[in-house]
Amino acid sequence: MMKPTYFRAASAISMASLLAACAIQPAPTTQSQPAPARPEVATQHEAGELAFRYGQQAAEYRELATRFDIEARWYGGRFGEQDPQARQSQAKAQELWAAAKEAEELAREYRRQVPHGRMY
Repeated sequence: MMKPTYFRAASAISMASLLAACAIQPAPTTQSQPAPARPEVATQHEAGELAFRYGQQAAEYRELATRFDIEARWYGGRFGEQDPQARQSQAKAQELWAAAKEAEELAREYRRQVPHGRMY
């Protein structure tokens, strides 16, 4: 069984890495920058690179969302579903799931601009 001090330290480390990641690459939300309905027309090379980048970003968002889901379940099981930290973690997870879905849709759109079998 994990001691509370270990969990606090692990939570602090994950929050610090999350904040560092957010500072480097902000999530594409409607508040900071509206996403285009369709991606811009790009060269084949640019489209390949953008598809790759958005795919990576979607994977990172899904990983972070999973971590926040686990954290929310832990807090909910430990202190009850109405615990402020559980609700905050669940809300952050939902935001990250939405950002991952948006990034994956953009990656899919850019992949359509790359001829089949072409890798960049």
